[in-house]
Amino acid sequence: MQPELRGRHRPGSLFIRWWIIHLAGWTAVLLLFMLWEQIPISSLPLRDNFILVALLLGAVWGLVYWRGLRSRFNISVLRWMSGTAVGFFAGGTALIWAQLRDLYILTTPPGSGVLEWDPLLGGALFGLALGLGLSWAWRLPSLLMLKWTVAHVVGWSAALFFSHLTLYLLRGAPPMAHLWNLLELLLQGGISGGVTGLGLLLIATDIP
Repeated sequence: MQPELRGRHRPGSLFIRWWIIHLAGWTAVLLLFMLWEQIPISSLPLRDNFILVALLLGAVWGLVYWRGLRSRFNISVLRWMSGTAVGFFAGGTALIWAQLRDLYILTTPPGSGVLEWDPLLGGALFGLALGLGLSWAWRLPSLLMLKWTVAHVVGWSAALFFSHLTLYLLRGAPPMAHLWNLLELLLQGGISGGVTGLGLLLIATDIP
């Protein structure tokens, strides 16, 4: 059974809503992760359990999706949360693997910025996992699943690569490092939200 689009809405309205909800969910995940890291291990022995952390953060992101889009799509909150959680966990695992490969585009002296291929590969794998997870949550047929997953692959590979490139070009002195890292993370959410929003418009027209 395909997800039901509740009512007909202008493409621009749907795109903007998706972009805002996507960025809000991504920001919520980042904030919760930072708060999670402040919890002492002694008070929460499972704090460093990657599987638990990834699934919880992914579920929160799915909850934000559902909360913001439930008026547009008739998809249960459990499917939103479980699909996003599994996709986030699998994608996060692939992203870590890609980041450990250290495939450089340009290398610079020690202590300065490095431009790598890793974000492009990691972003594509992360997008693949997240796109498949959401496709399962939405019960998309094969063609719509392909469009939706490709949008996530392109969106997240572009997001991670161009945010990484921006950080490489604009990184300031050490006191500015946190500012540039924040900019990189927000760019990731904004770019991926824009591309996947276009993908959503492609599949929304085919949802009865």
